[in-house]
Amino acid sequence: MKILPLLLLSLLVAGSSPAESVEPKPVQPRPAFNVDEVQWKELHFVARKLFLVARSEIQLTRHRISKVSSEWVASPQGRPEAPQGRRVLQVRIGSSFAGRDTVAATFFDPNDGTAIHRYKERFGRKAYLKKARFTQEGIFHFRQAPANENEAAGESKRWTKIEERFVDYAAKPPCRNAISEPSVLFYMVSSTPLDGPMEVCLESDSQPMKVRISPEGVREIDVDFKVQDDIDESERSGKISAHRLAIAPVAAGNEDDLEILGLEGAVVLYVEKGTGIPVRVDGRIGGAGNVSVKLEKVKLR
Repeated sequence: MKILPLLLLSLLVAGSSPAESVEPKPVQPRPAFNVDEVQWKELHFVARKLFLVARSEIQLTRHRISKVSSEWVASPQGRPEAPQGRRVLQVRIGSSFAGRDTVAATFFDPNDGTAIHRYKERFGRKAYLKKARFTQEGIFHFRQAPANENEAAGESKRWTKIEERFVDYAAKPPCRNAISEPSVLFYMVSSTPLDGPMEVCLESDSQPMKVRISPEGVREIDVDFKVQDDIDESERSGKISAHRLAIAPVAAGNEDDLEILGLEGAVVLYVEKGTGIPVRVDGRIGGAGNVSVKLEKVKLR
């Protein structure tokens, strides 16, 4: 007569064990990104902290390689990265902070996010022009700056203070994938659904850094931004459902090496559910503490 209760008890215990230990989702293979899934072409962000205001404008454009490759600096070493098709994407970020304006743009392969070429230009005081050519073995850096005040008043192509260097990927073995660039993350999270953690390799201080993008569910967050298309402009205000994505370096000790929109270290990126539009980035800025970079305006494709 006691066999039945014991049998029921054993079944209950066996049935309860899976609920008590939840297996973490495995890291999913790096997916193929699809530019047709991206619904935006411009993102305008603003960050406010006390009396400081920083603005960033992100533009995503498509280019035929034959039209833009002449702008890329040639590397004297390494095998240059090349896109798989005839077109490349460019993500361009214009930033304004404390009276200092900079523009940075990266050409990359739309299929896997591989960085091909990057340039960055700072205007005004301490102006410079930097170019970087990504190769399979390392990055070739080209820096151009005015040698005096007379040159500073002219065009950057006439600046004569030039520096060149090639930096080998000393730490490439941990990164088996091709190397991308932090600004390309905005394209990645908008062009593919994330069903589980994904790892990508990003360039940080000329070395590959493995970064994990971890989905942490859907949250209700407050937003206030404008939506513009080819015909009209509207206002989005109130609460929306957004995917919360934690983005951080995989290796311990590399937390401060990641930089996105001026935020240093691990960040949390919120992407609107259904549209894939990035709407907020939370992180830290040295000397300013925790900062939220919020979407102010989006231009749709």
